[in-house]
Amino acid sequence: MNNVKVREYISGDSEKISSFFTEQTPYLRDSTFWIWINRMISDEKSIIIVAEFENKIIGHYAIIPQQVNVFGKTYSAAFAIHAFIHPDFRKSFLIFQITKKMYKVAKEHGIDFLYGFPNENFRDIQIKADKWKQVSLFNSLEKDSTTFIDTNFSIIPIEDNYKDIYFLSEILDATTEKNNIYIQKSLNYYVNRYIRHPQKLYQNFFIVQNDQRVGFICLKIYDNGQSKIGHLIDYILIEDISFQDIIQTIENYFHDKVSKLSVWKFSEDTRKILLNNNFKENGLQTFLGVKMLTNNEELESTLVDFSNWNLCMGDSDAF
Repeated sequence: MNNVKVREYISGDSEKISSFFTEQTPYLRDSTFWIWINRMISDEKSIIIVAEFENKIIGHYAIIPQQVNVFGKTYSAAFAIHAFIHPDFRKSFLIFQITKKMYKVAKEHGIDFLYGFPNENFRDIQIKADKWKQVSLFNSLEKDSTTFIDTNFSIIPIEDNYKDIYFLSEILDATTEKNNIYIQKSLNYYVNRYIRHPQKLYQNFFIVQNDQRVGFICLKIYDNGQSKIGHLIDYILIEDISFQDIIQTIENYFHDKVSKLSVWKFSEDTRKILLNNNFKENGLQTFLGVKMLTNNEELESTLVDFSNWNLCMGDSDAF
């Protein structure tokens, strides 16, 4: 379609994009959400490509720049989100025309690779047309809710105030570096991603032992209309505390609120702990893919090995 213009985001597009997604998807994607996801959860603003027809947005694709640590070396990466074409234009205009522009612009910004969790329809396009690499099609780990068991740990809610943000900063300063592939997360990330989510999706807590704050957990209760599922979205622990130490505390919070618990693997060590605590890899299936923007075969081979990744549900925009 010759009258469709593919271009980068310009000032004033945000309202059009918000209206586009609110009208065409079942999710609330208002201007508050737009500011949050495009300007607040990364140290850099998102890169957005739109397709415009008669002054209306009919196609969209965005990436959120992130620093990703790959076994001690930091790379400029970006999280790909919200690829969408208006239903009325899907036969005459292909998403490929937007993604092609995006890859060019992303390269110009010095981004080494993209990663994302596309749905079933879009990932087939990415693999066949855009040469994305499949890292894994993985299942979340799930477990039926259990009875309450006393532990040496308790939880207290986190408030959006400077005192609690200070405590969160202290916990971050007392953690150890991971030795795998992980998204680097600053204090601003944790505050904006979880505590200041515009739709208040999460329950955020400090983990406490002997009156000392030793960790942070972000939890979510999802109601699918038939049952409620407890999600562990993300966590941080100081150096002397292990995931095994606090898993029962997480289960205690959910025990009378949900029918089952669901979590991503985090690291391979955490995955083993979850399996040893009767979690099963039979939950919701998610695709992880990467798109290389630089010619680096060693990096690519490392990225496509799923066992190298430390991933939590908070790393995806689906949760």
